This record gives sequence, C-alpha cells and structure tokens, in this order.
Amino acid sequence: MQWLRPTATPGGGASPRLPRRLAASLGHMVAGLSRKKKSQAVHVDKLSEHSTRFARKTDALAQAIDRDAASYDAVMAAFKLPQGDAAETQQREDAIQKATRGAAEVPLGVAERAVALFERFETLEGIAPHP
Repeated sequence: MQWLRPTATPGGGASPRLPRRLAASLGHMVAGLSRKKKSQAVHVDKLSEHSTRFARKTDALAQAIDRDAASYDAVMAAFKLPQGDAAETQQREDAIQKATRGAAEVPLGVAERAVALFERFETLEGIAPHP
C-alpha cells in the first residue's frame, strides 16, 4: 500500500479517499453484524449482498489510493522528460497530456464509487436495525 509510505505521493489525492474507504468498511461491518441478528433473519440475503458489495468497495477505494499515487508519479515523470529539440519537447508535452488525463480518471472513478456507496447506504438503512 503506497499510501502508507512517507513519500510525496499520494499526498492530498489520497486524503479524500480515506474517509470513503472507512465509510465502505463501516457499511461492511453494519451489514455483517445485522445479518447475524435473529430479528433480521428475513433480510439475511440482502444484508449478505450489502456486506459483500461494501467489502468490494473498500478494496476498490484502497486500490484507487494506490492508482492515484501512481498517476501522480506519472505526471511528475512526464514533466522531467527532456525538452532539448522539437521532437523531445513534443514527446514531453504528449506525455504530460496523457499522464494528466490518466490522473484525472482516478478521482472521477472515486466520485462515481462515492455516489454508489451513498446509494447503498440508503438501501441498507431500510433493512439494518437502528440503535
């Protein structure tokens, strides 16, 4: 897990992803604990499905943190490419554009997962017991 290392990457990019990963982990916990309650026996299948999907989202968000760090590293590497002649300058600019587009895809994917996570919590709320 690259996000645990004391390096410049992933830096700020990982920060907003950690709470989403925590939320997915908590959803996994709530669904898992709820399906063990006798009062929730009628919802066991749905709760099991929620538990599995929350676990997948937790893993996907952890991978997104690592992809974010890798995409940032790619952008930084592109900026370090030589720019001596016109061909090198063009290669550098093309690499910067490609790496920047790749780096933008990671947060977009995380945002889409966050929406799906929120929707799953709304569904879980209807069947999980409240304290």
